[in-house]
Amino acid sequence: MELRRENGLLTGLLQVRSGFDYRTVGALVIARESSEFRRVVTLDKGTDSGIAVGNVVIADGGALAGRVIEAGPNFARVQLLTDTASTVIGQLASAQPPARWSGSSRAC
Repeated sequence: MELRRENGLLTGLLQVRSGFDYRTVGALVIARESSEFRRVVTLDKGTDSGIAVGNVVIADGGALAGRVIEAGPNFARVQLLTDTASTVIGQLASAQPPARWSGSSRAC
């Protein structure tokens, strides 16, 4: 059963990676920091794998998850979108004017 789950996860990651026109790096979450206002995770890949501060992080399924705020040779810390200090400027596919979204610790 565990093998099937892992196979499904890896297949999903390959599908996400093939949908982008830029270089991607697969990584695992190895630690979480969560409080009422702060939402940060640590990944098991870092600058040795090409990850840099400011890179965006895409979650399984292709959803925007956050941005790299610190990176070392073998780790990267990611501020999640749900962090209250997180802000994203974006535009919906429906050609609406750009909008600003801020993080919230509330469940959606």
